[in-house]
Amino acid sequence: MITELENAQTTPVTMELPNVGIPRGEVLKRLGYPTATVELQEPVRSMFEDALREAGGLMRPIAACRALRVESNDGQAVRFKGTAFTIESRQVAKLLANSKVAVCFAVTVGPLLDERISGRMRDGDMLMATILDAIGSETADAAADELHWKILSRQAEAGAHSVTARFSPGYGDWPLTVQKDLIGICGGSLIGITVTPSSLMIPRKSISAVLGLHVTTQNAK
Repeated sequence: MITELENAQTTPVTMELPNVGIPRGEVLKRLGYPTATVELQEPVRSMFEDALREAGGLMRPIAACRALRVESNDGQAVRFKGTAFTIESRQVAKLLANSKVAVCFAVTVGPLLDERISGRMRDGDMLMATILDAIGSETADAAADELHWKILSRQAEAGAHSVTARFSPGYGDWPLTVQKDLIGICGGSLIGITVTPSSLMIPRKSISAVLGLHVTTQNAK
């Protein structure tokens, strides 16, 4: 992987993320509970456990990523060698200021959970739909963390590099309208992600982002 990350002409790489589990504590916090260790009371406890089992059988975390060698970064926009893809954002440019390579990626837990949530809503079971939705959101975030802070970070460290924080479309000054281009460049279609005319990803429980890869301080000479 590290060779691919440093290769300016790399094509998208896809991978399953089998080590991603449902972050139970984060789901509880998303649902409004004050702590991740709160003790649920019946009948909510049974419903929550049922939802965890149901969602667990429907999600298949998977990722697609592509490394791009930075051609120029003027603090306003970042351009890459071998592609017309450009990031016009001061905040992303600042994030990538010390990076010679950027990694664009997308993760998703797949379409089945979306379908189940929609089915629960049609049946009027809004509470279960809400719990399943929270599970999907937090698991997608856990999948992004797995790719970012474990897989990519570990591979980067093996090559005396480190990764920056990640930045997603729709935050700060990077508009959501770039979503289609980002999914296109990182190979999101290879893992089943499409983008609607309003720039939303389908499956809904998907995350896209960019991060930087740069030489660690002790090796930068």
